Amino acid sequence: MPELQQSYQDWKGQSIQAKRSQLKGESKDPPIPVHIQKEPPFWDVFPEKPEIFKLVVEARSLKVLRLEENRQTKEKVIRYTRKTVTGSENVDIASTWEEAVQVLQVLACRPDKEEIQRQVTAKLIENETNQQKRVLYEQLIEYINQRQVELEKEGGSDSLEYKRELKVIQDTIEAHKLYSESSSQQDTHKASETVDLTAKILENDGGAVGQTRTHVFCNKCGHKNPAESNFCSNCGSKLERLI
Repeated sequence: MPELQQSYQDWKGQSIQAKRSQLKGESKDPPIPVHIQKEPPFWDVFPEKPEIFKLVVEARSLKVLRLEENRQTKEKVIRYTRKTVTGSENVDIASTWEEAVQVLQVLACRPDKEEIQRQVTAKLIENETNQQKRVLYEQLIEYINQRQVELEKEGGSDSLEYKRELKVIQDTIEAHKLYSESSSQQDTHKASETVDLTAKILENDGGAVGQTRTHVFCNKCGHKNPAESNFCSNCGSKLERLI
């Protein structure tokens, strides 16, 4: 089975290289198809490597990897941007996040994996000041909060996929010391200020208690959100409504 997997990954690598050449206007034929349908439901029965899964989650949360539309093919793709001697270029690696994890295990995509890892590492180590660490921490928290919303139909915070990604985010935060008691105290202080500010706004509005509210303020960052929102559109924190 491992030999069969390796043979298939080699074929997949040739397919990826051929497609990239075609997108650049080069003439390169893809390898002979091995699927009986255009889009197979899966292409690897083996579990992904944990280090690759971790890399994809980190790259996704830090926006090194992103979901966009290829303007030429009109297809949704997972891509990253790398610098070249003539500027920057987008590199498509997969059509879904699940496939991205598998593709980065392919030998032909090793340069992609190394470049994505380089960009992720650069973002994680460029946080010398407390402010930089806090910004990075909030970005990771915003991502995992958003994933909880996206996985709501699968159980939200109880889904296995959410728990796997949450573990990666927690380990990243701890490994790079992005969270501290001081930041927690700052959150508490800011939340207190937000409550006071909200109370003043309600008072200035003529005592809006008992009336229909049109907005709700985030207790973490103070951002003003629509009343029906459950998560802050600025920092991703869960909104707590005042009674």
